[in-house]
Amino acid sequence: MKKVLKNVSFVILVLKMCFIFGQESSAQKRIIIDVGHGGKDSGAIGIKGIQEKDVVLSIANAILKLNNEMKKPLDIYLTRYSDTLISLSDRTKLAKALKAELFV
Repeated sequence: MKKVLKNVSFVILVLKMCFIFGQESSAQKRIIIDVGHGGKDSGAIGIKGIQEKDVVLSIANAILKLNNEMKKPLDIYLTRYSDTLISLSDRTKLAKALKAELFV
């Protein structure tokens, strides 16, 4: 779990650097994190039956938790918040509807 949190912290750091060096600090950008897989689509299955869909959802939730603990949280949305299957077209529709500047 420590390795996951280290990777999540790195992602948050990279996102913050994009904002600091790429735009005015007052301009809040909307970020969509595409969690991927879900529902009947498990993605890759690893050691001891660990499913990719569960790993990516855990990482995305850890990013949200760390983001919410920041002084100035970023405007982050996920393509899914639970174990549901969201089609690729619906993921892109979501990003367009929310007018996201970054889709990860």
